[in-house]
Amino acid sequence: MAKLIYFFICLTIVFGTGYSLKCYKCDSEKLDGCVKNEKPTEQPCGNAPPNMAQFCFYKTAYDSVKKVNFANSSCIQVPAGSALDRSSIPDCKTPPAGIEIKECRVCALDLCNSAPLTSTSLITMMCLPLIFVFAKIFSH
Repeated sequence: MAKLIYFFICLTIVFGTGYSLKCYKCDSEKLDGCVKNEKPTEQPCGNAPPNMAQFCFYKTAYDSVKKVNFANSSCIQVPAGSALDRSSIPDCKTPPAGIEIKECRVCALDLCNSAPLTSTSLITMMCLPLIFVFAKIFSH
């Protein structure tokens, strides 16, 4: 059992080295302007500096000054250990004056930050049990 755990640790280190999170980058004045059908740009986030972590985010909001809805998505660097929720995104936690946040999502998987679709990716559904198993293995 210990050999198996060491194997997975080594595998994680080998594949984790040089890995960079990839997020969708989109700025749109349409609430649904960042859906995958609109082909948002794929953006490699690069490597996070020490004591920082990389997340993807997706945000929709209303600008009461310009009287427009907008959506944007991108990479964001946050302090390491930050919660994987809207409190990690400064503009979502404390929006600028005149901005009403409608939705703010944060995620840490490649290309996880497009506008919501009505279907869930089959690959994502198949990976969930693997994530659960790895979490159980490494939490002991």
